[in-house]
Amino acid sequence: MKLPLKDFQEAAVHDLASLARRARDDIQDGGPQTLILAAPTGSGKTVIATSWMERIVEGDEDNPPNPDATFLWITDQPELNEQTRRKFLATSTTFSARHLITLDATFDSKLFPPGNVYFLNTQKLGRKAQLVTPSDQRGTTIWRTITNTVAQRPESFWVVIDEAHRGMTEDKAARNEARTIVQKFIKGSDNEIEPVPLVFGISATPERFAELLAATPRTNRPPVTVDPEDVRLSGLLKEAITLYHPKRDQPSDLTLLRDASKLLGRYSDEWADYAAREKAPRVNAVLVVQVEDATKAHVTKTDVASAIATIENALGPLDDQQIAHAFQEGQTLTLGDRALRYIAPSDIQDDEALRVVLFKRSLTTGWDCPRAEVMMSFRRAVDKTVIAQLVGRMVRTPLARTVTGSDFLNTVSLYLPHYDAHALSEVIEYLAEPDAQTSVPMRVQRGADLEVFKRNRKVSAAFAAAETLPTVRVTKVSASRAQARASARVGQARYRGAKDLHSCTRPRPRRRARKGRKDQGVQEASRPRGRDRRQSCDGRLRREHAAR
Repeated sequence: MKLPLKDFQEAAVHDLASLARRARDDIQDGGPQTLILAAPTGSGKTVIATSWMERIVEGDEDNPPNPDATFLWITDQPELNEQTRRKFLATSTTFSARHLITLDATFDSKLFPPGNVYFLNTQKLGRKAQLVTPSDQRGTTIWRTITNTVAQRPESFWVVIDEAHRGMTEDKAARNEARTIVQKFIKGSDNEIEPVPLVFGISATPERFAELLAATPRTNRPPVTVDPEDVRLSGLLKEAITLYHPKRDQPSDLTLLRDASKLLGRYSDEWADYAAREKAPRVNAVLVVQVEDATKAHVTKTDVASAIATIENALGPLDDQQIAHAFQEGQTLTLGDRALRYIAPSDIQDDEALRVVLFKRSLTTGWDCPRAEVMMSFRRAVDKTVIAQLVGRMVRTPLARTVTGSDFLNTVSLYLPHYDAHALSEVIEYLAEPDAQTSVPMRVQRGADLEVFKRNRKVSAAFAAAETLPTVRVTKVSASRAQARASARVGQARYRGAKDLHSCTRPRPRRRARKGRKDQGVQEASRPRGRDRRQSCDGRLRREHAAR
């Protein structure tokens, strides 16, 4: 890998590699095998999967290499596949561009050559799709290519299902049949494909995937689960979301757009200062603006020309490379007197010239842009989960670590001028207390409650002296879940080690030695009492726990 893994990522990769070795060994006797990675949003699921696949190919101290390993990466969205392919290129030392192949209608091969990752979206597997239709021009369908590869290398061909909770609804009247295209890889499909022996599912919410697997004869290994608390403590996510909303009706929603644009300028300036000060990569901050849906006459109900004028009034003139749209029209659009180029969601992060992106709904999936620091929405109150999905794509830290020396750069800002008090409260509650298994709780602060205090130049010497002091960053004071579990194990050991827990915390009353049994009096006198007894009991239990 080109980047060091976080501790929780390394642990997940290690566990997955061990399970994969057992799955390969058990194919002949145990039938088809399935692995599951359950990881919340922002945990780096693709990074974990990439490192796991590298270890399968190259091996490690615990697992032999498998240079014949081949991976078919399945999603239901072409943009998501392209985003994943680019992450492989950015992070992997094993898979170069020639090893990362996006399958299209021109693919025609009897076997998948080993050592490669093939990306395929389910839309290309529909009944009339060219990949699955025999013809004079096509010698082999994709189903036959998969079947041939499995027959030749059953222990080396993996189907990886990204977002594995999708397409897993079953037909209760025919549970043995595949209801969706992605289920064909798991259950098989008559006259098309047998169940693939090795399947790896990735999801933040794998319950539906696991339920479908339970009804099949596959051997399902226990899921490898990433704890959201570990993600929060790792520095991969911003520390807070700053929410801006007018306390009373504004003269125009363009007022907040102007403020959002000015805030983008502040992000840009502070990132430039941080890069110069810390010799770090410079982050070019991006403003994403969500506009309203189309009308019969226009591509959006929002006055885009006025919005662009407001943004340029705050940031200065923007050239054609600095502003773009991600509308579903997928082409250059003329809005007012401005021609806006189209940019695919997967291209936003790598387009260094881009500063402003207009979109409708297309950015909830299939994109990942850590440098998107500010979002403004012209839409009326919508489902809180939609906003949460958008923000979830923005809270990744651009440098994959917490920024020291700037609380501001550890935040992301969200402007919602058209949300009423109730809708706003729902958004805040959902972001602060999301599903514990799928998302990481975020600290949400209202922009109206924040004050900015600038340094007093008259005491600059004091600030300079303070900056020379050694500092230690403490992420959180509270113990992590791992520490809590360790404490729980110690507590359980105390229960097991003491016949009577009460005797370890409260001294017994002293008994008199019976007449004629002087030795009992000696024993009673040597028994520790009160605090000494508790210390003796605790020490004995610690020794017993350590011996175990």
